Amino acid sequence: MNKIILLLAASGLSEREMHRGFDEIRGLNGYELIKEISDLRASIKQFSRAEEIYGAETYDLLPKSRSADKLIGSQVAQMLRDDTGLTTVKASGLLLDALKRHLSKEEVNSLPVFNKESFSSWVQKISLVVPASIILHEAAKIRGQFAHSAKSDWPLGER
Repeated sequence: MNKIILLLAASGLSEREMHRGFDEIRGLNGYELIKEISDLRASIKQFSRAEEIYGAETYDLLPKSRSADKLIGSQVAQMLRDDTGLTTVKASGLLLDALKRHLSKEEVNSLPVFNKESFSSWVQKISLVVPASIILHEAAKIRGQFAHSAKSDWPLGER
């Protein structure tokens, strides 16, 4: 329990964000919570692999927040579009709805609207308003809802 409290203290989350997180955790059973944690760990591993592939020097050339923003955009695009088969418009709508629960009215109004830009660029812009941890958490939840219920490319094979 001390490790969890230490991680929360170091997270930089506001009290409001922590209360919302506690409420969400209370709504999950043990298996669902472990699945959420496993999904997030997999995302973090994928993030670490990208850093290994492209090299830490690449990220050192950019300000820390900007290098993380670039990775979060492609990471969320992978999770919501590629892993689930959702359209870009549907994925952006679901993510935006999920993120609004974490924000004040002023913050919601400052979120960029998805236009004809790349999905990952749009997520990068959102990460300037919403912490990456919240974006990844909500994206993992959406992926969990849709990844296993995605329609097969071969519907005749399901008979």
